[in-house]
Amino acid sequence: MKCPNCNSTEHEPNARFCHVCGCQFDDEQEILSFVRVFNVKGVEFKMIQVKGGSFMMGAHKKIEDVFSNENPGIPVHLDTFWIGETEVTQELWKAVMGENPSKFKELKRWSLSNLILSSYKSRPVESVSWEDCQDFIKELNRLTNEKFRLPTEAEWEYAARGGQQSHGYIYAGSNNLDDVAWYLDNSGNVGGPYYSDKELQKITKNHRQTHPVKLKSPNELGIYDMSGNVWEWCQEESSPRHLYKNDPTSPIIGYDAHKIRGGSCLCQSCESLISWSSGGYNGSHLPDIGLRLILVSKTNNEYGK
Repeated sequence: MKCPNCNSTEHEPNARFCHVCGCQFDDEQEILSFVRVFNVKGVEFKMIQVKGGSFMMGAHKKIEDVFSNENPGIPVHLDTFWIGETEVTQELWKAVMGENPSKFKELKRWSLSNLILSSYKSRPVESVSWEDCQDFIKELNRLTNEKFRLPTEAEWEYAARGGQQSHGYIYAGSNNLDDVAWYLDNSGNVGGPYYSDKELQKITKNHRQTHPVKLKSPNELGIYDMSGNVWEWCQEESSPRHLYKNDPTSPIIGYDAHKIRGGSCLCQSCESLISWSSGGYNGSHLPDIGLRLILVSKTNNEYGK
Protein backbone atom coordinates (compact mmCIF):
# COMPACT_ATOMS: atom_id res chain seq x y z
CA MET A 1 0.00 0.00 0.00
CA LYS A 2 1.46 3.32 -1.10
CA CYS A 3 1.03 6.57 0.80
CA PRO A 4 -1.05 8.99 -1.35
CA ASN A 5 0.91 11.94 -0.01
CA CYS A 6 4.60 10.99 -0.19
CA ASN A 7 4.38 7.70 -2.18
CA SER A 8 6.28 5.87 0.54
CA THR A 9 5.73 2.14 1.00
CA GLU A 10 7.47 2.04 4.41
CA HIS A 11 4.39 0.99 6.40
CA GLU A 12 2.13 -1.98 7.02
CA PRO A 13 -0.51 -2.79 4.33
CA ASN A 14 -3.42 -2.01 6.69
CA ALA A 15 -1.85 1.00 8.38
CA ARG A 16 -4.03 4.07 8.92
CA PHE A 17 -1.21 6.57 8.72
CA CYS A 18 2.11 6.87 6.92
CA HIS A 19 5.15 6.34 9.14
CA VAL A 20 7.20 8.66 6.91
CA CYS A 21 5.06 11.79 6.39
CA GLY A 22 2.45 11.01 9.04
CA CYS A 23 -0.73 11.72 7.06
CA GLN A 24 -3.83 9.68 7.87
CA PHE A 25 -5.67 7.87 5.09
CA ASP A 26 -8.58 5.47 4.61
CA ASP A 27 -8.89 2.11 2.82
CA GLU A 28 -9.30 3.88 -0.54
CA GLN A 29 -6.00 5.73 0.03
CA GLU A 30 -7.76 9.06 0.45
CA ILE A 31 -5.94 11.49 2.75
CA LEU A 32 -8.06 12.17 5.83
CA SER A 33 -5.90 14.72 7.60
CA PHE A 34 -2.36 15.77 8.37
CA VAL A 35 -2.89 14.87 12.02
CA ARG A 36 -1.38 11.98 13.93
CA VAL A 37 -3.31 10.59 16.87
CA PHE A 38 -1.52 8.81 19.72
CA ASN A 39 -2.90 6.88 22.67
CA VAL A 40 -0.89 6.29 25.83
CA LYS A 41 -2.57 4.14 28.48
CA GLY A 42 -5.98 5.31 27.31
CA VAL A 43 -5.07 8.99 27.01
CA GLU A 44 -5.30 10.36 23.47
CA PHE A 45 -3.35 13.31 22.10
CA LYS A 46 -2.83 14.74 18.62
CA MET A 47 0.13 16.05 16.66
CA ILE A 48 -0.47 18.61 13.87
CA GLN A 49 1.68 18.75 10.74
CA VAL A 50 3.31 22.14 10.15
CA LYS A 51 4.49 22.40 6.55
CA GLY A 52 7.94 23.90 6.19
CA GLY A 53 8.62 27.42 4.99
CA SER A 54 10.46 30.68 5.64
CA PHE A 55 9.51 33.48 8.02
CA MET A 56 10.94 36.40 9.95
CA MET A 57 11.49 35.28 13.53
CA GLY A 58 11.22 38.08 16.08
CA ALA A 59 9.72 41.57 15.98
CA HIS A 60 6.34 41.72 14.25
CA LYS A 61 5.79 44.44 11.69
CA LYS A 62 2.34 45.25 13.14
CA ILE A 63 3.80 46.10 16.56
CA GLU A 64 4.76 49.77 16.77
CA ASP A 65 6.64 49.62 20.08
CA VAL A 66 8.92 46.60 19.82
CA PHE A 67 10.29 45.13 23.06
CA SER A 68 14.02 44.47 23.33
CA ASN A 69 13.58 40.70 23.60
CA GLU A 70 11.84 40.63 20.21
CA ASN A 71 14.93 41.91 18.39
CA PRO A 72 16.72 41.37 16.17
CA GLY A 73 14.37 39.92 13.58
CA ILE A 74 15.96 36.85 11.97
CA PRO A 75 15.06 35.19 8.63
CA VAL A 76 14.53 31.47 9.24
CA HIS A 77 13.73 28.49 7.02
CA LEU A 78 12.25 25.31 8.50
CA ASP A 79 11.35 21.97 6.98
CA THR A 80 8.07 20.23 7.80
CA PHE A 81 7.57 19.12 11.40
CA TRP A 82 4.82 18.00 13.79
CA ILE A 83 3.68 19.87 16.91
CA GLY A 84 1.18 19.13 19.69
CA GLU A 85 -2.39 20.29 19.08
CA THR A 86 -2.42 21.33 22.74
CA GLU A 87 -0.05 21.75 25.62
CA VAL A 88 0.71 18.48 27.40
CA THR A 89 -2.21 17.91 29.75
CA GLN A 90 -2.10 16.76 33.34
CA GLU A 91 -3.89 13.58 32.27
CA LEU A 92 -1.18 12.69 29.74
CA TRP A 93 1.65 13.52 32.15
CA LYS A 94 0.11 11.33 34.82
CA ALA A 95 -0.41 8.46 32.35
CA VAL A 96 3.27 8.59 31.39
CA MET A 97 4.91 9.44 34.73
CA GLY A 98 2.42 8.02 37.25
CA GLU A 99 1.97 11.31 39.13
CA ASN A 100 0.71 14.84 38.63
CA PRO A 101 3.03 17.63 39.91
CA SER A 102 0.67 20.49 38.98
CA LYS A 103 -0.41 23.17 41.44
CA PHE A 104 -3.70 23.90 39.69
CA LYS A 105 -5.36 20.49 39.69
CA GLU A 106 -8.99 21.54 40.09
CA LEU A 107 -10.53 24.41 38.21
CA LYS A 108 -12.20 26.85 40.58
CA ARG A 109 -14.19 29.69 39.07
CA TRP A 110 -17.13 31.63 40.46
CA SER A 111 -20.34 32.06 38.52
CA LEU A 112 -23.08 34.44 39.64
CA SER A 113 -24.55 31.78 41.90
CA ASN A 114 -21.94 29.20 42.82
CA LEU A 115 -18.41 27.87 42.51
CA ILE A 116 -17.80 25.87 39.32
CA LEU A 117 -15.39 22.94 39.57
CA SER A 118 -13.96 20.78 36.78
CA SER A 119 -11.48 17.92 36.50
CA TYR A 120 -7.72 18.38 36.33
CA LYS A 121 -7.46 16.04 33.34
CA SER A 122 -7.72 18.55 30.49
CA ARG A 123 -5.72 21.30 32.15
CA PRO A 124 -2.11 21.82 31.05
CA VAL A 125 0.51 20.26 33.28
CA GLU A 126 2.69 22.86 35.05
CA SER A 127 5.22 23.11 37.88
CA VAL A 128 7.53 20.97 35.74
CA SER A 129 11.19 21.87 35.24
CA TRP A 130 13.07 21.58 31.96
CA GLU A 131 14.78 18.47 33.38
CA ASP A 132 11.39 17.00 34.35
CA CYS A 133 10.26 17.47 30.75
CA GLN A 134 13.28 15.54 29.47
CA ASP A 135 12.39 12.64 31.78
CA PHE A 136 8.78 12.75 30.60
CA ILE A 137 9.79 12.76 26.93
CA LYS A 138 12.22 9.89 27.44
CA GLU A 139 9.47 7.75 28.98
CA LEU A 140 6.93 8.83 26.34
CA ASN A 141 9.35 7.80 23.60
CA ARG A 142 9.77 4.41 25.26
CA LEU A 143 6.03 3.88 25.51
CA THR A 144 5.26 4.95 21.94
CA ASN A 145 8.46 3.87 20.16
CA GLU A 146 8.50 7.36 18.63
CA LYS A 147 10.85 10.31 18.95
CA PHE A 148 9.28 13.30 20.69
CA ARG A 149 11.17 16.32 21.99
CA LEU A 150 10.64 19.96 22.91
CA PRO A 151 10.35 22.49 20.06
CA THR A 152 13.17 24.78 19.10
CA GLU A 153 12.25 28.42 19.56
CA ALA A 154 12.06 28.85 15.78
CA GLU A 155 9.69 25.88 15.41
CA TRP A 156 7.52 27.19 18.23
CA GLU A 157 7.22 30.67 16.75
CA TYR A 158 6.61 29.45 13.19
CA ALA A 159 3.79 27.16 14.38
CA ALA A 160 2.32 29.91 16.58
CA ARG A 161 2.26 32.26 13.59
CA GLY A 162 0.29 29.69 11.60
CA GLY A 163 3.08 28.47 9.31
CA GLN A 164 2.18 28.76 5.64
CA GLN A 165 -1.40 29.63 6.61
CA SER A 166 -0.40 32.67 8.67
CA HIS A 167 -2.70 35.71 8.64
CA GLY A 168 -0.06 37.86 10.30
CA TYR A 169 -1.68 38.06 13.75
CA ILE A 170 0.30 39.39 16.71
CA TYR A 171 -1.05 36.61 18.98
CA ALA A 172 -1.45 32.93 18.09
CA GLY A 173 -4.65 33.01 16.04
CA SER A 174 -5.93 36.56 16.51
CA ASN A 175 -5.11 40.21 17.10
CA ASN A 176 -7.60 40.07 20.00
CA LEU A 177 -5.91 38.22 22.86
CA ASP A 178 -9.18 37.40 24.65
CA ASP A 179 -10.22 35.26 21.69
CA VAL A 180 -7.26 32.89 21.94
CA ALA A 181 -5.61 33.08 25.37
CA TRP A 182 -5.93 32.89 29.14
CA TYR A 183 -3.78 35.67 30.59
CA LEU A 184 -3.64 38.05 33.56
CA ASP A 185 -6.81 39.98 32.69
CA ASN A 186 -9.18 37.06 32.03
CA SER A 187 -7.90 33.99 33.90
CA GLY A 188 -9.57 34.87 37.20
CA ASN A 189 -10.76 37.79 39.25
CA VAL A 190 -8.07 39.95 40.91
CA GLY A 191 -4.51 39.38 42.02
CA GLY A 192 -1.08 39.34 40.44
CA PRO A 193 1.61 37.09 38.94
CA TYR A 194 2.84 35.56 42.22
CA TYR A 195 5.11 32.54 42.35
CA SER A 196 5.96 31.69 45.98
CA ASP A 197 3.91 29.05 47.82
CA LYS A 198 2.50 31.75 50.08
CA GLU A 199 1.52 33.99 47.22
CA LEU A 200 0.14 31.01 45.27
CA GLN A 201 -2.64 30.89 47.86
CA LYS A 202 -3.61 34.40 46.81
CA ILE A 203 -3.89 33.29 43.18
CA THR A 204 -6.15 30.38 44.12
CA LYS A 205 -8.27 32.60 46.35
CA ASN A 206 -8.74 35.08 43.54
CA HIS A 207 -9.33 32.30 40.99
CA ARG A 208 -6.48 33.30 38.64
CA GLN A 209 -5.23 29.99 37.28
CA THR A 210 -4.75 27.75 34.27
CA HIS A 211 -7.78 26.55 32.31
CA PRO A 212 -8.60 23.37 30.35
CA VAL A 213 -7.02 23.30 26.90
CA LYS A 214 -9.06 24.02 23.76
CA LEU A 215 -11.53 26.43 25.39
CA LYS A 216 -10.22 29.36 23.35
CA SER A 217 -10.08 29.58 19.55
CA PRO A 218 -7.20 27.83 17.74
CA ASN A 219 -4.74 29.46 15.38
CA GLU A 220 -4.68 29.05 11.60
CA LEU A 221 -3.30 25.49 11.86
CA GLY A 222 -5.79 24.29 14.46
CA ILE A 223 -3.30 24.57 17.34
CA TYR A 224 -4.62 25.74 20.71
CA ASP A 225 -3.29 27.90 23.55
CA MET A 226 0.03 28.91 22.01
CA SER A 227 -0.65 32.30 23.53
CA GLY A 228 -1.36 32.23 27.27
CA ASN A 229 -2.44 29.50 29.72
CA VAL A 230 1.11 28.25 30.49
CA TRP A 231 4.57 29.16 29.27
CA GLU A 232 6.08 26.38 27.14
CA TRP A 233 9.65 25.12 27.49
CA CYS A 234 11.80 25.12 24.35
CA GLN A 235 14.82 23.06 23.33
CA GLU A 236 17.33 25.92 23.38
CA GLU A 237 19.22 27.19 26.34
CA SER A 238 18.30 30.77 27.10
CA SER A 239 20.70 33.26 25.57
CA PRO A 240 20.54 36.51 23.60
CA ARG A 241 18.95 35.94 20.20
CA HIS A 242 21.93 37.44 18.35
CA LEU A 243 24.14 34.59 19.59
CA TYR A 244 22.32 32.07 17.41
CA LYS A 245 21.14 34.23 14.55
CA ASN A 246 23.19 32.18 12.07
CA ASP A 247 21.32 29.00 12.99
CA PRO A 248 18.23 29.68 15.14
CA THR A 249 17.03 26.08 14.73
CA SER A 250 19.89 24.70 16.85
CA PRO A 251 20.38 25.10 20.60
CA ILE A 252 23.09 27.17 22.26
CA ILE A 253 25.31 25.37 24.77
CA GLY A 254 26.65 26.89 27.98
CA TYR A 255 23.71 28.43 29.85
CA ASP A 256 21.79 27.08 32.87
CA ALA A 257 18.40 28.28 31.64
CA HIS A 258 16.16 27.44 28.70
CA LYS A 259 13.78 29.42 26.51
CA ILE A 260 10.08 29.62 27.32
CA ARG A 261 7.45 30.99 24.96
CA GLY A 262 3.79 31.98 24.84
CA GLY A 263 3.05 33.79 28.10
CA SER A 264 0.67 32.44 30.74
CA CYS A 265 -2.51 32.90 32.75
CA LEU A 266 -0.48 34.82 35.34
CA CYS A 267 1.27 37.21 32.94
CA GLN A 268 0.54 40.45 31.13
CA SER A 269 -0.78 40.59 27.57
CA CYS A 270 2.56 41.63 26.06
CA GLU A 271 4.11 38.33 27.14
CA SER A 272 1.59 36.45 24.99
CA LEU A 273 2.86 38.10 21.81
CA ILE A 274 4.05 35.54 19.27
CA SER A 275 7.44 37.26 19.09
CA TRP A 276 7.97 37.59 22.87
CA SER A 277 10.98 35.54 23.99
CA SER A 278 11.76 34.73 27.62
CA GLY A 279 13.63 32.13 29.67
CA GLY A 280 13.48 30.06 32.83
CA TYR A 281 16.09 28.34 34.97
CA ASN A 282 16.38 24.64 34.23
CA GLY A 283 15.25 23.57 37.70
CA SER A 284 12.30 25.96 37.97
CA HIS A 285 8.97 24.47 39.07
CA LEU A 286 6.67 27.45 38.51
CA PRO A 287 2.88 27.06 38.42
CA ASP A 288 2.60 28.60 34.96
CA ILE A 289 5.31 26.75 32.96
CA GLY A 290 4.46 23.60 31.01
CA LEU A 291 5.35 22.11 27.65
CA ARG A 292 4.26 21.25 24.14
CA LEU A 293 5.67 18.38 22.09
CA ILE A 294 7.43 18.09 18.75
CA LEU A 295 7.36 14.77 16.88
CA VAL A 296 10.47 13.98 14.87
CA SER A 297 9.51 11.94 11.79
CA LYS A 298 11.86 9.77 9.74
CA THR A 299 12.35 12.69 7.36
CA ASN A 300 13.54 15.00 10.19
CA ASN A 301 16.97 15.13 11.73
CA GLU A 302 17.50 15.74 15.46
CA TYR A 303 16.39 19.37 15.33
CA GLY A 304 13.60 19.07 12.80
CA LYS A 305 15.39 20.17 9.64
